[in-house]
Amino acid sequence: MGKFLLDGMLMKVAPDLLDAYVCDRQISLERMPSAITETGGGFADAMDRMIRALSEETRDLLDSDFREVYHLSTGDGFALLLDALQVVDDDQAVDLPELAEQYKSLQDRALWCLLYRQEVFNIAADRYKVVRVKTGWRHRDLQALPAAPEISPEIRQRLADAVKAHFRKQLRGDYCIVRCHRKEEHTYYCAYPMDYAERELEYLADGTLEPRTRRKPFDLIWRFNHRSGRLSIHTEEPTNDLIDALRDLFLHAVLEGMDCAPASHLFTLDPLLRMTEETLLERSREMYPDLQSARVKEVWYQMNGHNAMIALKSGRERAGEAVPSMPELHQRALNHADTLTQNMTAVAARVQFKFQGKGRRGSVTAHVRVPDYCDLDDTPNERKAMRLLAHLGVDRGGHERTPATHSSLSG
Repeated sequence: MGKFLLDGMLMKVAPDLLDAYVCDRQISLERMPSAITETGGGFADAMDRMIRALSEETRDLLDSDFREVYHLSTGDGFALLLDALQVVDDDQAVDLPELAEQYKSLQDRALWCLLYRQEVFNIAADRYKVVRVKTGWRHRDLQALPAAPEISPEIRQRLADAVKAHFRKQLRGDYCIVRCHRKEEHTYYCAYPMDYAERELEYLADGTLEPRTRRKPFDLIWRFNHRSGRLSIHTEEPTNDLIDALRDLFLHAVLEGMDCAPASHLFTLDPLLRMTEETLLERSREMYPDLQSARVKEVWYQMNGHNAMIALKSGRERAGEAVPSMPELHQRALNHADTLTQNMTAVAARVQFKFQGKGRRGSVTAHVRVPDYCDLDDTPNERKAMRLLAHLGVDRGGHERTPATHSSLSG
């Protein structure tokens, strides 16, 4: 966290909460924050001088804590804290009006939760991290379940042990904790195993350089939608083998005994190639009457017997220029009497659905490849698009596969 942001946070937090934080984290400062008589920038400079005199580990802890406080000190961040209060079922109910009366700023309220409702704070911080992850998810489809999977301490420990066993052969993952929470039909499992040891140089207080070995945790996130069976996995530098291994690990550690197995959806492009754009929209509105538009944007054709493809792509609408539907474009661009085109097979397509929303908001484009690939994520509009693909006959349903036995859980 940059000095400018940290200084800004320190000046916005009540001194009594800073005192409580210093005591809770057992940080030895030259004087307590409430004893600093300077105000404004002078207060920030005094705090900065004392923080610079702390050990690197303590500065890392303080930086990490206040980075999360900073993220949860917004309207959206505090809403996540309120959601997390509903998730944690214990006897420490928070009187929110009383808390709001005592601490006016969101920074104070977020730091108060860090100090006195650590579990709530951790859930909200994890949720914020997941919300920020817009890309990089890799998906695997499982069977849908009648109820959400468990998030009990036993399940969390079982998943942590499985993660440690899996990464032990890479000389990392010696330690691991798992945090879980639910959001509507999604259940999140966030694992933090220990990473490789890295050696780097750092400046000490006297200005000298000293090498230091550091091992930070890395993130593994599983997001499971029990209603659809969609398992989304996020990790750094994902490969197909790693994602498959993490899927199997999740199946055995979390879903064992729930009769759940991998189930890939099968897709066909035939309905999209037969329907005009008017028919496509009419059929789609049978499910969602307020749908604004639906069209096939692109189709890829594989040349049978050759490692080559031809793509047909429709343009955007312009004044006085109509955009042909895909069947019309297909007829005008490809001569079916031609032997070459007779030996081509449609293998992929992009179909766009426009739900309510201005501009690009509400617009969803699905990339479908036969026999069993679709790139739709698990957001509300993308789930609608997935239901539309099933309604239109493009998604022909799933089939079960026999799950592999994961070595990390054997024995």
